[in-house]
Amino acid sequence: MLRVFHFIFIFTLVFIGCSGNATNEKTALNKKNPTGDYGKKIELKSITSIDQLLNYPSEYIDKSVLINGTISAVCPMRGCWIDVKSAETDSELRLKVTDGEIVFPLSGKGQNIKAEGIFQKLEFTHDQAVSRKIHFAEEKGITLHPDSVHITPEDLTTYRVYVSSAVIE
Repeated sequence: MLRVFHFIFIFTLVFIGCSGNATNEKTALNKKNPTGDYGKKIELKSITSIDQLLNYPSEYIDKSVLINGTISAVCPMRGCWIDVKSAETDSELRLKVTDGEIVFPLSGKGQNIKAEGIFQKLEFTHDQAVSRKIHFAEEKGITLHPDSVHITPEDLTTYRVYVSSAVIE
């Protein structure tokens, strides 16, 4: 009897803990006012432009950078990534966070952001690039068949900032 009680107690704790996190994440994703701090406090002072990162990526790979720009897209599923448009040009860079640790709200689109993190280069096989395109389409409610996905050389390499700190203004 005591074992059954312990099992029910532990199951209840796990269930409440997991569902609470999903609820908090959904609340954060649908936050009306996106302004504020996300993650840790920004420590870097000098901003590196998105264009500088994309034009000279090898100089910044695996280094901490501080960028700024305008949020042009937000992950509609979990707020785990945003695309940021350069303040100077139409260049864009994806910013990624650990799922659930930072949740960028959908209302952040169009807002200015400063973000700090590690600049990364991601390289994909052909199959990984196809899966990635299918996943991004699914996030927008679009279903793609693998045979319909066209992969270019640009799809095999991408750059992003893995964010630890951000401020939406």
